[in-house]
Amino acid sequence: MKPLTILHTESSKGWGGQEMRILQDSQLLTRLGFPVVILCQPDSELFERANQKGIKVETISMTKMNLIKGFKKCQQVIEDEKIDIVNTHSSRDSWIASLSGRFSKYKPIICRTRHLSIPIQSNWISWVLFKYLADGIITTGEIIRKNLIDEHGIPENRILSIPTGIDPSVYDPEKFPEMNKEIYGITPDSFLVGMVSVIRSWKGHLDLVVAAQDVVKKFPSVSFLIVGDGPAAFQIKAKVKELELQDRFHFLGFREDVPRILSCLDLFVHPSYANEGVPQAVLQALAMKKAVVACGVGGISEVIQDGLNGKLVPPRDPTRLAEAIIRLVEDQQTRKSMGERGRIDIQKNWSFEEMIEKTLAFYKELLRKRDLQKKRN
Repeated sequence: MKPLTILHTESSKGWGGQEMRILQDSQLLTRLGFPVVILCQPDSELFERANQKGIKVETISMTKMNLIKGFKKCQQVIEDEKIDIVNTHSSRDSWIASLSGRFSKYKPIICRTRHLSIPIQSNWISWVLFKYLADGIITTGEIIRKNLIDEHGIPENRILSIPTGIDPSVYDPEKFPEMNKEIYGITPDSFLVGMVSVIRSWKGHLDLVVAAQDVVKKFPSVSFLIVGDGPAAFQIKAKVKELELQDRFHFLGFREDVPRILSCLDLFVHPSYANEGVPQAVLQALAMKKAVVACGVGGISEVIQDGLNGKLVPPRDPTRLAEAIIRLVEDQQTRKSMGERGRIDIQKNWSFEEMIEKTLAFYKELLRKRDLQKKRN
């Protein structure tokens, strides 16, 4: 029996947790012997990175002007590659790939992965996309799954939460025994609070900058490291300047050496207030034995157990955020025990292997149901 052939589709051109998961998923499946193809836009970051990793990539323009060409190309890929599973990830590629799959001679299973906790609109477009075109839906967090069931009436047996896993062997603090803050322009005796994220408004960078005023007032040696770039970067830097915190904030931009950067932190923060599934950066920080202060939105509360591996604070509340940071600056023993617990949690519940096992099992269950339905008909 031939292994399942899987097509991942993505219309996003950027690079964040969603695109990272597609690439990681594809690499793991390939390693296990499953043929994988990624269909994305030619000028996307995913295209470049998939090529670098040796994953087979096909490209189409997914702009409104090229939807018909995109539809035909996607249908051709499905038929040429004999695709068994089409896993779509964003709205536009879901329309293209789902319709292509339905009209192709080689009828694949259509699986939609929903990464964000943004509520989908209650209209006929969402009804067609999620209820009719998708055979099954994967969410990256239980809260997203529950919303689709409760608010949109999607049957429970067609939707499964499979949180994003990470590789604990990559995010391993034992590989970085010497935490050298100086290479990032920070004095060795500074207490370093860090955030790794695309800089978007809802990621909460602005709340962190405001909270930093209270933190440095009590602990002048605390510094803040911002890793990442994005559309709100100018606004955040302007706020830092307005509050005269330039000597406390260090911006590194986009970086590939995230494990090394995390090893230098004393505390990790993720004050995102909307749209989150399960952020990879939070999982990575826990794997590196870092206590985490975060807002309990989206799937974050499924990862951070308040008081055990981190602290949860209300969203959009810089005062409470500052209080949580100050508390953990003061309490080294609690930070250490939270970090130890975080590493254990990641190894037990959030590994790559568990993610891919659940994904493959879901794919096979969708195929089994389809074959059963064919026999009945």
